[in-house]
Amino acid sequence: MNKLIAVVFSVALFNTVAQAQSLKLDELILLQKNGLDYIDNHLSRKNWELHETSLDNYNYYGDFFASYNSVTWSFNKNKSNDKAEAWFWLYQYEGFDNAITYQIHNKERFNQLKTEVKNLPAYKLQKTEAVEQGLESKYRDNRREIIFKQYFQDDKTRYSDVPVYYLVTIYNYKEIEEQKRLREEQARREYEEQIRIEREEQIKEEQYQDALENAETFFKMKKYHKVIEEYQTALKIKPEESAYLNEQMIKINKILLFLNERKYKIYDYHNFEESDYNTRNQNIETNIKTILFKKQSLNRTNITIICMVDSFGITTTSFTSTVSDVQLNEQLKQLSNNIRLNPVIINDYYVNAKAKIEYSIEADQAIAKV
Repeated sequence: MNKLIAVVFSVALFNTVAQAQSLKLDELILLQKNGLDYIDNHLSRKNWELHETSLDNYNYYGDFFASYNSVTWSFNKNKSNDKAEAWFWLYQYEGFDNAITYQIHNKERFNQLKTEVKNLPAYKLQKTEAVEQGLESKYRDNRREIIFKQYFQDDKTRYSDVPVYYLVTIYNYKEIEEQKRLREEQARREYEEQIRIEREEQIKEEQYQDALENAETFFKMKKYHKVIEEYQTALKIKPEESAYLNEQMIKINKILLFLNERKYKIYDYHNFEESDYNTRNQNIETNIKTILFKKQSLNRTNITIICMVDSFGITTTSFTSTVSDVQLNEQLKQLSNNIRLNPVIINDYYVNAKAKIEYSIEADQAIAKV
C-alpha cells in the first residue's frame, strides 16, 4: 500500500513539474502580446525563476537597427552549471511588439506545440527548411510568425545536458515588414531627392559656366555692359561665388569709368611710356648740346616742349622758349617738331597723352649745359 502511495505521489509530482515547465501555444501567444509584468507573474506562478537581463542590444534587419532589452527565465536550473530543463526569453523592442523564445528539450512536447499550431486555422505553414545544425518551420497568420526550430548543440553552447533542443519563437513579423517598407520608401525618397539635388546642381553649374563664358565673349567684344549683365546672372545662379563675381564686376566698372574718362582726359605720357620718355629726353638733351657747341656764348635760358599724341597715334608738338637768338630758336623748334611719341594704349584702347619736357640751357665757349 505504501509503495502504491509512493508511486502515485511520484507520478503526481512529475505531472506537476511537467505542467509547470510546459507552456501551451495559446499561453505563448498570450505572453508575446503582453508586457514584462504580466510575463513575470505568469512564469513565477509556474515556478520559473528570473535568470538574467541584458540591456541596450541591437538586431539588424537589413535596412535598420532595432534596439531591445532581453529578460531570461529558467525552469529547474542546475545551480552548479547553469543548465536548465527549459528557458524563456523576452525581447522588448523599442517601438515594436515584444518577441519571445521558448526552449525545451522534450521532443513530444515540441511536437505537441506543432500540432497545436496546425489546429489554428489562422496560421499557415510558410516553409520548412534545413538550417545549420537543424530544421526550421515557419507559420504565419496576418500579423505573427511562429518559428519552430530543432537544433543540435555542442558542449560549449548547451543550455541543458540534452544534445538536442527545441525552440519556439513568436514575433510580429508585420511590424518588421512595415518598418522595412517604410525604410525602403524613405531610402527611395532620399535617393530621388539626392538625384534631384545633384541634377539641379549640375544644371546650375552648367548655367553658371555659360554665364561666365558669355561674359568672357562679351569682354573680348568690348561689350562691357553685357559683361556686367552676365556676371549678375551668374551671381543669381550661385550667390556663394559673390566674392569672385563682385571683384570681376568692379574691374569691369573701372573699365567703363575709364571709357567715359577717355573721351576728355589727357593722360601723362611719362606714366605709361616711362622708358620711351626717358630715352627721348636723353636724345633731345644730346641734340641740344650738339647745337649749343656751335654757339660761343648763351646766357641761361629756358625752353619747354609739349608733345601731344592722340588716340590715332598722331603726335603734335608746341615749343616755347626764352631764347633771343632767332636762328638758335628755330633750330630748337625744328628739333621739337621731329619728336614722334609712341601711341598710348590703356585697356586695349588708344588714349590721348601728353609729354612735357623742360630744359634750362646755357653755353660758354665750348661748354654747353642742359
